[in-house]
Amino acid sequence: MKYKVEITRISHAHRTIEVEAEDIYVAKSIAVDQAGDYEFPETATEYVPADDFRSQNGMMQYQVNSATNVCNGRIENGANVQEAFKWLQEELDQIFQGEWIY
Repeated sequence: MKYKVEITRISHAHRTIEVEAEDIYVAKSIAVDQAGDYEFPETATEYVPADDFRSQNGMMQYQVNSATNVCNGRIENGANVQEAFKWLQEELDQIFQGEWIY
């Protein structure tokens, strides 16, 4: 019996980007925005069935989107932007450690 299996290729690459900012949280945000302007040497690759990737990635994406929306809401309601980004970074750190918040 033959099956067609959709595969997702996940590539990992790392690079240090130097930016000027008021604090580390703003620096991280700026570096992420500028990352597309740099080449990243691929250091590792993994292959997973696309269905597995979508379900795991979907949960993570939901968590990140929720935290981002809360951060935007804080800023729209008058929160200090740097404090809001600091809070967001702390939320993301928890999410990436596997703590489901939302």
